[in-house]
Amino acid sequence: MLNLFNNNAETITQFLRLSFFGNPVHRWLTGSALFLFSYLALKIVRSIARKTVAKNASRTVTQMDDWVVLLIEKTRSWFLFATSSFLALQIIHLEPKIDTLSEKTIVLFFLAQIIVWANHSLDFWVKLRLSHESHASPAKHTTLGFIALAIRVSVYALISLVGLHNLGFNITALIAGLGVGGIAIALAVQNILGDLFASLTIVLDKPFEVGDSISVGDITGTIEKIGLKTTRLRAGSGEQIIFSNGDLLHSRIRNTSRLREKRVVFQTLLATHTPSQKLSEVPELIKRSVLGAAGLPTFTHFSVSFERSHLSSLTDLGANFETSYVVTSSVAIDQLNLHQSVLLLLAEKLENSGIKLASRSANLASYEK
Repeated sequence: MLNLFNNNAETITQFLRLSFFGNPVHRWLTGSALFLFSYLALKIVRSIARKTVAKNASRTVTQMDDWVVLLIEKTRSWFLFATSSFLALQIIHLEPKIDTLSEKTIVLFFLAQIIVWANHSLDFWVKLRLSHESHASPAKHTTLGFIALAIRVSVYALISLVGLHNLGFNITALIAGLGVGGIAIALAVQNILGDLFASLTIVLDKPFEVGDSISVGDITGTIEKIGLKTTRLRAGSGEQIIFSNGDLLHSRIRNTSRLREKRVVFQTLLATHTPSQKLSEVPELIKRSVLGAAGLPTFTHFSVSFERSHLSSLTDLGANFETSYVVTSSVAIDQLNLHQSVLLLLAEKLENSGIKLASRSANLASYEK
């Protein structure tokens, strides 16, 4: 019995020492076992990590853990296969040509996995940016899509160059050619590229958005569309004015839609011979007119605060009062309607108090004297 065991052990030992493709059997078995163990272990770790991170992600409001879950889910099985093969090849030594080819193939698998991660990460970023706005404009979708496309092309180009270098190609001349060609194209379309990058600046920095009222120089209107090359403005007189994005960003823009509050200052010129007793009553009349207009049902959706009203000058033209109040509404029509109501109430109160406004004929007579 002992002799049989010794014979079997010797047979197994001789078998394990047999060599195939430059590796003994025991090395093939060890490498294969390492490959199978690492592949199964990586799949189990991927599954456990996905469930654990997803469970934690459901309890948080941050997006980082959601992105990690996405990366784990998009880790392909062939990437795990390539990783396990790489570990096995550390034990199994093939012929130099086959070994080199295997290593280059594994590197290509790694690069392909990077492309998969980059693609899904870009999609995740675009959805995240759009989710921050309840009503994202078509320009927002277009611009973010263009940014994602530009990043994708850059990643593909970089990965392709690394892949070609891994396969043994000389990429120095290719990079030099691409650089010269890129400079030539950039010079040919520099105006278009300037407007394009200005569009990206508008979308990312948000100096204005669709629907905002802006003033550019002596032009005032409402933003209708923000495109990749131009921005369209609807003027108050009705016509559409088109700016190139580059020219628009080089201009000084006033965005009246983002006014937190607007201070309204106006003058009230009374008749020259208004008695001083009546003049002393005027600031209170103006104050009551402002607060009375602010209390009307039409203007309850914003607040109005009275600041001051003072007699600013006494001249031959009349007694001039300067008044200021603050409106929190950024809507121009609200400001105009409120000021109109203030003036109508003030005219009524002045009339009831027997106080007259300065007349143009009286002013002309004073000049003639």
